[in-house]
Amino acid sequence: MSTIDKIIKEKKLKPEPEKPKFKEIIKKDKLGNIIYMRYSTGYEIWDKYDERNNLIYTKDSHGNEFWKEYDKNNNVIYYKINNGYEEWKEYDKNNNLIHYKNNDGYEYWSEYGEHGIEIRRLEYADGEYYLNSHKLIKGWDNGCKRNSG
Repeated sequence: MSTIDKIIKEKKLKPEPEKPKFKEIIKKDKLGNIIYMRYSTGYEIWDKYDERNNLIYTKDSHGNEFWKEYDKNNNVIYYKINNGYEEWKEYDKNNNLIHYKNNDGYEYWSEYGEHGIEIRRLEYADGEYYLNSHKLIKGWDNGCKRNSG
């Protein structure tokens, strides 16, 4: 008998019984989108979709609500939560996120290379600008004076 088996036998240990799994009730629309879920805990979620099957609204039994708006390419361009939080997004012709802003004061702009890889990011947070995570300071002239005449 192995040491582990001896300890288990000596201590009269046995596996904890499995806890019951959550049971859920799911309702779907005719396109297969989940529009309602109810868990055995009583928690419920209601979802709504647009004509392109994009999730546009969610409400749960705790009073949380979420809204989303999409562009013609199905990219999320606006997101809102009923607690007041909001986000805005802009995309380029290749569906790369080029501008992000939220109402907490955070904002960034991105540039992409030919393969869609982000190559530069300018961020604004807490009153400061950062380029690729390096803080920028004001004073582009580096202290040099231009000849005005």
